[in-house]
Amino acid sequence: MAAIRPINLMPRSTRAWLAGFIDGDGTISIQRIKNRGLSEFCGIVEASQKDRAILDWIKEQVGFGSVVRRASSTSRFGEAFAWVVKYRQAYEVASALLPYLHIKQEQARNVVRLQELKDTHNHVRLGFGPIKPHSQHLVD
Repeated sequence: MAAIRPINLMPRSTRAWLAGFIDGDGTISIQRIKNRGLSEFCGIVEASQKDRAILDWIKEQVGFGSVVRRASSTSRFGEAFAWVVKYRQAYEVASALLPYLHIKQEQARNVVRLQELKDTHNHVRLGFGPIKPHSQHLVD
């Protein structure tokens, strides 16, 4: 039996607050990740802030994820931080927050669907095969 993650034990009010935070200052997406010449799709949930303390608190409440430093696109904003979860952890967050999300509900559904599809296919990599240099495509 799978262990119960802290996000599933969080009070509904905390999950609703986190969903609002993600709706306002977060991103829920599916990205293509390249790894060892292969490419696969990966669900990602992240929230960015200038104040790292709130992101550390979110990580503590959820029980997983990473808080990373992000360079600002303009120097006037200074440094920023992001709490990031990927792969199955993104699925867990998206699933737990889905009933409370408004703006990013469809993106969360897509992350959930992606992981369920991966699970259905016994963790087969969903993505593309080996990436060949452009010139090899012309020869093949």
